[in-house]
Amino acid sequence: PEENVFGGGSDAKGAAFESRGEFSLLCYMDNEEVAEMQITQGTTWEEALGDLAQVAPKGTVPKFTYARVDGEGDETVSNVDSWNKLLEMLKEEEEELEGILEIDIVTE
Repeated sequence: PEENVFGGGSDAKGAAFESRGEFSLLCYMDNEEVAEMQITQGTTWEEALGDLAQVAPKGTVPKFTYARVDGEGDETVSNVDSWNKLLEMLKEEEEELEGILEIDIVTE
């Protein structure tokens, strides 16, 4: 939804994907898109936590999962180390992902 776009940056849905080191994380909860987060390679875990806290259920510690590009299951992002691993994956798979990654916000 347009009203739930967080972070800076331009709209990543251009006609042709051009790498600018910007990514859109499409945030889902219970199979419904609830927000879109704009991030860059410079986005910190603390900044991401602030954005996630706006859409995560009240009283929960914000964390999320995403499907691995290689099809080998899901990865969970819940701390600075797993966040940095995600940023590294986004850098390596930027063209494959075309700047967009769907994430599932954990609601427990």
